[in-house]
Amino acid sequence: MFESISNGISEFFSNVLPHEFCFPCFLKGLGEGLVIGGLALLAIAALPELAVVGAVLGILGGVALIENWPKMSDQQKSEAFGALAGGIVAGGGGGSVAGGAAAEEGAAGIAGESAGPVNTVYRYVGPGEAQVAEETGFIPNTDQYGNPKSIYVTADEPVTSASDAESAYQIGAQNPSGPSATPTHVITGNAEGIPFDYGGNVEGGSGTELKTSQPIPVTSIRPIGGN
Repeated sequence: MFESISNGISEFFSNVLPHEFCFPCFLKGLGEGLVIGGLALLAIAALPELAVVGAVLGILGGVALIENWPKMSDQQKSEAFGALAGGIVAGGGGGSVAGGAAAEEGAAGIAGESAGPVNTVYRYVGPGEAQVAEETGFIPNTDQYGNPKSIYVTADEPVTSASDAESAYQIGAQNPSGPSATPTHVITGNAEGIPFDYGGNVEGGSGTELKTSQPIPVTSIRPIGGN
């Protein structure tokens, strides 16, 4: 029984895998797979409706490949494996690029821009954080005990009073987690090249917010409503 199972497995792999693997053929297929996969991702990004068409064509192509596989030479099988690998790599890389582009586009939308990254952001803080930012040159991404923390900033134009900042961004006396110190200063930061992992409307407030775990270089620090 076990011998028949073993023979069946061996026969299956002998039919699927090339008897003599052709590495140059694999590389040729890999290159073709990368190019075709990349072009397909660009086309789907431009016209998302093409994703359905691509899925149907992919299924039909897969069925045809399976039907013809036993008739293919070792060189053709090696090239096919390369093409499959290239398509997978292109799909994974494209997904990462698309995700990064979407995050940047979302941040741009929050800033009210039609395109391009957010460059100038603002954060409302108390005197303690303002002092740390002045001493280090960065909006700090750690708390007073040195523990990492997320930084919430906004691309909205600065407000002119602490009460407006509290209301718009749900901070200070309006903090839903419990009242905290009223902000006294607004820090202007240069967010060029800073990756944001969240952007949206402030829950319960009227402002918008962006979140990052990276320290942001300081451009200026001034009292809220001051020059």
